[in-house]
Amino acid sequence: GVLTTPLNMSGLVLVMFLPTFYAVDMGLGFTSVGIIFALGRFFDVVTDPLIGNLSDETRSRLGPRQPWMVVGVPLYCVAVFLLLSPPETAGPVYLTVVSAAFFLCYTMVDVPYSSVGLEVSPDIHERSYLAGSKAVFQVVGAIAAASIPALLGLAVPEALHMTYLVIVGLALAGLTLFLAAVPVRNRPVTAPRLNLFKAAHRILSEPHYRVLIGSFFIVQAANALTTGLTLLYITHVIGSPALEGPLIGLLFLSTAIFLPLWIYLSRRFSKKQSWMTAISVCCVA
Repeated sequence: GVLTTPLNMSGLVLVMFLPTFYAVDMGLGFTSVGIIFALGRFFDVVTDPLIGNLSDETRSRLGPRQPWMVVGVPLYCVAVFLLLSPPETAGPVYLTVVSAAFFLCYTMVDVPYSSVGLEVSPDIHERSYLAGSKAVFQVVGAIAAASIPALLGLAVPEALHMTYLVIVGLALAGLTLFLAAVPVRNRPVTAPRLNLFKAAHRILSEPHYRVLIGSFFIVQAANALTTGLTLLYITHVIGSPALEGPLIGLLFLSTAIFLPLWIYLSRRFSKKQSWMTAISVCCVA
């Protein structure tokens, strides 16, 4: 789970700090920055299933996932550096190219890495514990990303550079631990290999999966809107920028505190009922 921490750190920095940094400090404007990051997300729509399919079809001594991670982590570190430490002359073209590289490298690491979490154990309850432990490391990454600027009292460029150093150190350590400790699952090939389009058609032809992925899309869209607007809301609506760090820290701390409860409920009842309950609680909150 250690590799989850730097991945989540960079994801949170991208959503919460970089838009304002590039729009205001770098002078690109919110409209240009918003369009560029939106295009990067649409790029993900293509690269996520593509790399997932390529990872599924990879055969190597290291297994199907590890080769992608071994290549992806160093490239991801370079992309994070370029994104968090831009030159003073950086403009829209620079941000477009670098953000596209970041999204691609992030996907090269995260999609195979997340797939391993489903493959380590065949037991559905053990998978819940694996997902829960991964979520703990996500919370650690989120708290670290939110607290580094506040704790060190650095200006935004210096804070982003310090965050980059932490991300790279954790990413390399996480990959090393992953390769040393996680078992390789080389699966026998029992069906014809599918290209991306055939694989997507087979998946989307399943009605239950379409309902699941539709629900997931709605929930994740809500999460993204909330996360992306939180800092702007605290700064411009509440009018208390000093509360940014404490409120974000409280948000993620509560996530960590209640993780054992949701894991228990998923085991006691079902993952579906627990998820529906969690969404209802979120809507009320």
